[in-house]
Amino acid sequence: MKRLSGLTLLDEREGDGRVVQIGDPVVYSRQEPSIAYSVSCCTGVGDWVAGGDRSEYSAASMSQRTLFPCPSSPNCVSTHATDETHAIAPFQYKKPRAEAKEALKAACATLPRTKLVEEDESYLHYEFTSLMLRFVDDVEFLFDETTKTVHFRSASRTGHSDLGVNRKRMEQVRALVGRQL
Repeated sequence: MKRLSGLTLLDEREGDGRVVQIGDPVVYSRQEPSIAYSVSCCTGVGDWVAGGDRSEYSAASMSQRTLFPCPSSPNCVSTHATDETHAIAPFQYKKPRAEAKEALKAACATLPRTKLVEEDESYLHYEFTSLMLRFVDDVEFLFDETTKTVHFRSASRTGHSDLGVNRKRMEQVRALVGRQL
C-alpha cells in the first residue's frame, strides 16, 4: 500500500502512480488503456482508492473539479478533447447554474437505465447502462459559471469501440435539454 495525499492506493500494480489531490476524479486502467474504471475520491467509492478522513473534503476542493482526458480508444467524447475522434461541443446556459443543473437532471432522468451517482454544486456524474449486455458508461457534467458553459465527458468503462454510442447519447441530451438551459 502507498499513501497519496490522504488517499490510499490499495493495489499499486493497477494504478499509474499519479499523485492526486482530494476532490480530483481519478481513473485507473486495468490490463489495457481502453478499459478504464472511474473512481471518485470525493465519495471514497472504488476498489483501488479508499478515502482517508472525511473532514479533508471541503467545499473548496470540490469546486476544483476537472474532467479526465479521454483515452486513445474511440469509446469516449469530451468537451475538453481537441482531436476529431473525441471532441464535442459543450452546452451553453443562460439561467442561473442551479436552474440549468436542474434542467439537465430532468433531461437525463427521461433517458432509460440512467442513475445519478454523484452530485455537488457544479458537478453531476451519471451511469448509463446498456440494455442487452449491461455495459456501464460514465457521463460527467461540469458547470463553469464564469463562461456559462456545461463541459462534459462520456466514456465507456470497458471495450475499445462503442460504435458511436457516447457521442449519440450526448447529442440526444443536447436535443432534450435544448433551450431549457
